[in-house]
Amino acid sequence: MRNRARVWSIVVSVFGLVAALVFTFLFPAVKGLGTRVRLPVFHGSLTWANLVLFAVLGIVGIVAFFTTGERGQRTYRWVDALRITAVVLWLGGTVLGLIAARLSWDFSASQTSPWQLLLAEPRMQLQFVVSLVGVAALALPLVLGQGRLRSLIAGLFGVATLVGLYFAMTAGTGLHPDSPVMNSDELRIKLTFYLMFAGQLVLSAGLTAFVRSCYRQRNQRFGTHVAPLR
Repeated sequence: MRNRARVWSIVVSVFGLVAALVFTFLFPAVKGLGTRVRLPVFHGSLTWANLVLFAVLGIVGIVAFFTTGERGQRTYRWVDALRITAVVLWLGGTVLGLIAARLSWDFSASQTSPWQLLLAEPRMQLQFVVSLVGVAALALPLVLGQGRLRSLIAGLFGVATLVGLYFAMTAGTGLHPDSPVMNSDELRIKLTFYLMFAGQLVLSAGLTAFVRSCYRQRNQRFGTHVAPLR
């Protein structure tokens, strides 16, 4: 039964990824960037899906702190799965964002190094800060065996990421261009973007379920040799 659930989580993940890629290639070319716009749009959509994960992590992590017993055990596993999935996708999105910015932003008018300009951009700074904190969050089980406290820290991390994004966006766009999706009047552009976003949400849900099943099987296999999720 558990193996079947894991297989289904993989199927859901693959389906979400394929759907997101299909709608990425269906995204229409725009004036200036042409088809190169698809990479930054995919990155932007993935960031949206990632922020949904962080929002859910914040809610579930804080709720889990006040949950005990068998229900708490199950909730702690979901918090760990959300934490791992959110951080791994964010790290991948950070690399993708750097590539997208380097290929699509115009640095020709500046004598400063493109990488130096990227590091000065508020949203890029947020990407790096969350990535660094996220790597530390991945190591939480190594230093915190108690599920309640680990869940609370993970939940606060999710909330802090959303707050950080708000301040990064209100600090000015810097080199970050206006969204070609939100500022477009074409239905095809917005519809393709939202379908791409939906595919990435499905991918995120499938990955979270897969990681959660791995945590459950590990605890059952090793029993007391693994720090208990309590």
